[in-house]
Parts: sequence; structure tokens; C-alpha cells
Amino acid sequence: MAKKHHNSQLYKKVKWITGHKTVLTDNFDEFGIKNISIETETIFARPRLKIKDFFSPPHILIKESLGENQIPIAFSNEYLCFTNRIVGIHAPKNEHDELINLFNRLKNNNQTYRFYPQSTSGQVGVTLSNSILMQKDISNLPYPEDELDLELSQSETIVRDDVLNYLMKLGLDSKNSPLNQLVNTNELSEFGEVFCKTLNPIYEKDGMSWQVDSFQEFGNLTAFVFRFGKQSANPIIDLTHGNFTKIETLVYNETHQNARITRVLRAYLHQDGYDILILIKPNKMRYWLKSIALRDADETFADLKRAGF
Repeated sequence: MAKKHHNSQLYKKVKWITGHKTVLTDNFDEFGIKNISIETETIFARPRLKIKDFFSPPHILIKESLGENQIPIAFSNEYLCFTNRIVGIHAPKNEHDELINLFNRLKNNNQTYRFYPQSTSGQVGVTLSNSILMQKDISNLPYPEDELDLELSQSETIVRDDVLNYLMKLGLDSKNSPLNQLVNTNELSEFGEVFCKTLNPIYEKDGMSWQVDSFQEFGNLTAFVFRFGKQSANPIIDLTHGNFTKIETLVYNETHQNARITRVLRAYLHQDGYDILILIKPNKMRYWLKSIALRDADETFADLKRAGF
């Protein structure tokens, strides 16, 4: 909290802060409290009369940050003051166990709690950095009576992880953004697995299902072939001799000196008893996230439904 060198109705001496152990914002990160200082200042801005309770043990300290990998959170059984951008949750000593339960809930579901403000806060990514967590966002974190209600479905987990691992880093420059890195074989395989698992509960029957046929990189593009039919170990479509030069001009359309439209091409055909889908996209990671596989599967379902399948 701000410190001033004069006294008034706004700036007061606070005996429950001066001389006490204090956690500075920079000394608290996702690995815990790195260092504890002794507060030497005597005049403080707008001290809240009841804030002493939040400094009293037992209490939970939460830094207003989503962190690189987790929200910084610590539990303390000692009297600790703290500075700005740290939120304290205090409980009477006879409710120590309940506070421990809250702490464990926050730790065990840290990734979901990191994701929640990204989906609900009007501040994240607009006026503030994606990594900043507001006090009101902490207050709005869900705390159902049954912790199992916080468990996410497979699709929800995919969306959560892509938001935390990729979309939270949109602010990085283009060169360092993970969204702009070249997609690799493992990531393409995961994309294909999610795509097929999303469609097969609807279409799988009589030994026929959606399967990955093959994928191939051509210059700045990647072509991904899916097929619907009986299981087969051999690819139905051979992409190795394809000429993608003209296709690349369709994907990348320069509309202005400083503007480019990037299209995703989708082709459906029937060959050798299989229904075939070919997806052609740029070979950047942003086009091949597992959450994008969910969207592509939804769009494929819509196309097939319009076609009467």
C-alpha cells in the first residue's frame, strides 16, 4: 500500500503494520514466498480499520497474477502483512481446517481457476495484461459444495489448456508467439485424434468410423486427410505428388498492401469406398490446436448434415 510522508485523514500511522513481517509483491510468486521483510514505514495511505484481521493467522495469501504456470498462493500460520496486489483470506482459528480445505481446493484446481477469469473477466486481455488477476476475479472464482463439480469434460479440458498455453500469450511478438510456431508431427497426430474422437460418437457404426488417413506438408501449407469407412492401414489419398502452388494462392489472398486474408480449404470426395475430407491450412500452430480440431469437427458435422448425412 502507498506510503506518504505526512499525516491527514487519508494518511495514518498503523501500529499493526509498522515493525511487523511483511510480504512484498515482488517477493511472492508461483513458487511461494521467497523472502519476508520487516516493515519500517510508519505512515500509510487509507488504512482499512479491519485489515488487521487479514494479517492475522491463519490466512491464505493470493497474488493478483495468473502466473506463468499457476496462480501464486500461500498458506500462513503466522502474522504477516502484505503489500498491494496481494489478497488475504483470513479465518478464525477455530475454522483453521475449513481454511486449509479452501487452500487445497485452490491448489488442486489451479489450472481451472487460471482459466476461469479468462472466460469471465471483462478486464483480461482488454485494458490489462492477460496475466493480471483482479481482486474481484478472485472473489468470483467458483466454489461449489462438491469439488467434483469443478471437473471438466475432455473437450472443456482441451479448450482450457489451449487458452492457458497459447491464447494467453497473444501479447507476445509474432516471432515468439507459440501460435506462430511451425506445427510438428506429434501435434498434427493429436489434432487428428481429437477430430476423429469428436465425430465418431455420432457416425461410428457397423465397423466404419472416421480415421486419420495421412497428412503432408507442402511449403507453407499442411494438407490433412481424414476418411470414413472400414479400418485400413494404408492411406487412400497420395499427397506426395500433389501440386499445391495454385492452392497456396487460394489460401493466402493479398487484399491490400498491409492486409492478408488466410483461408482454410475443405474438400469432400468419395474414393475406393471411403468418404474423404481434406483440410488444407497454413502450417502454423494456431491452425492445428486441439481446440481448433473441436471446431473443425463441428463444422464438418454441419456440412455433412446439410448434405443429408
